[in-house]
Amino acid sequence: MVAIQEAKLADKKITRELACVPNYESFWAASTAKLGYAGVTTFARSPAWSPVAVAADALPGEAWRDHLPRGAVIPDDHSCSGATGHAGEGRCLETDHGGFVLLSVYAPNARDRAADGGARGAAKAAFLTALRARVDALLVEGRQVVVVGDINICPGPDDVHPGVDRGEMGYSAAEEAALARLLAPPMTDAWRSTHQEVAKHAPRGARGFTCWDERTNARARDEGARIDVVLVSAGLRIVSCEVLTEVPRWSDHAPLRAVLAGAAPPPPHPPLPSSSAVDPRWHGDPRQAKVSDLFRRQAEKEGGVAVSRGVATAPPRPPAPSPPAKKAKRPPGQGGLDAFVKAKKGG
Repeated sequence: MVAIQEAKLADKKITRELACVPNYESFWAASTAKLGYAGVTTFARSPAWSPVAVAADALPGEAWRDHLPRGAVIPDDHSCSGATGHAGEGRCLETDHGGFVLLSVYAPNARDRAADGGARGAAKAAFLTALRARVDALLVEGRQVVVVGDINICPGPDDVHPGVDRGEMGYSAAEEAALARLLAPPMTDAWRSTHQEVAKHAPRGARGFTCWDERTNARARDEGARIDVVLVSAGLRIVSCEVLTEVPRWSDHAPLRAVLAGAAPPPPHPPLPSSSAVDPRWHGDPRQAKVSDLFRRQAEKEGGVAVSRGVATAPPRPPAPSPPAKKAKRPPGQGGLDAFVKAKKGG
């Protein structure tokens, strides 16, 4: 599977070439609140890992509450409504693959805390808390859960280079508390669990950073931060988790690659309606009649009279044959061939 965050594509900008990758199904949560903003998408190997259920933008406003088990109570201060303002931004895509549920997330960035009085930081904390509430709801149902994506906050002090401006990345107490809840057992930080010896003094390129300030060429000095994570529930085994620093630089982030074990693929089933494999935007139904076929069949039914919008109109008549060309009149004083012959005989 491939999960992409901050796709920045409005729904109408998603093309067939982007959505229909050979041997994969794709699922999209595009921002509707602000076009060309945020957005996440997941590609699943088909048919082996085709999801059995999909929830696009799974955490908009209060909608995440609908996913909680019956009788579950979430304190009001864990709400993701009101001032959060993340509804319709395409920040969470949930795909159920049978053996586990994958949550691809793009958490809000609360960098401009001073400018907004901390409102964005509070909204981000509410988003992360709502995300953990959804994880807990799935765990209560006995499901295995994988959370991947850009959480826009460092899991710990060893996940940011000492040369990075801490004032710029200074998180509020509410954000730190929400992060601690998100990382709490039975969820495991896949990269940290497989690189426990790595700290900020590790050699360049081995610190696990996933994001750098491209304006200062910080990637070349490896002065970055780890704000992209793979979180795995206890029933799945983490084989490996690595930061892919050698891939082409598509953005200021580097991708993570995790290999997991212990999850059985879902049973064979038809593609979901939201799958790129059956999306009518990319795949027209060959049995669907064309408009021209509709009028042709209707004309045959009406005995040669076509019906359009309830008004009967006769089919166009064939053009009438052209009248025979009239013999052109000779200009005055100009003799014809017979006059010429008579003149010769007379002479």
